[in-house]
Amino acid sequence: MTNELIGVLEDATLEVNVTISEAGPRGLQGIQGPKGDKGEQGEQGPRGEKGDDGHTPIKDIDYFDGEDGAPGADGITPHIGVNGNWYLGETDTGVKADGTDGAKGDKGDTGERGEKGTDGKDGHTPQKGVDYYTDDDKAEMVSAVISALPMAEGVGF
Repeated sequence: MTNELIGVLEDATLEVNVTISEAGPRGLQGIQGPKGDKGEQGEQGPRGEKGDDGHTPIKDIDYFDGEDGAPGADGITPHIGVNGNWYLGETDTGVKADGTDGAKGDKGDTGERGEKGTDGKDGHTPQKGVDYYTDDDKAEMVSAVISALPMAEGVGF
């Protein structure tokens, strides 16, 4: 079967007619050509179908236009219970009220020197034999007590 293809190339003064009597194997894809100029605007398309009716807001349903209502009741102020959890009224939320420790901050600047304080009361100077005793003093007292004890037969100190 013979396929006949007629191609016409028109370029100012050149016209080429090609006749192919038998189809050969398909060739490789060529490289993409340069982008062409923008075409003219097409004709306006047909008018679309009519859409559904929109929603008209209804007073006292979609919006309200009137006087303010009566004040509401006081709410519940959260507080921390003795167990350390947050409470809403009498309800324990089970959520601990203390957070985790953050990272240690940088050392701050040294503060200004404070004012001189008032002088304190005179101190008490300890006295040997009244406020304290040396090891020799203690040994001497033990020896004096032992020597003052009556001696009993078979008892030794």
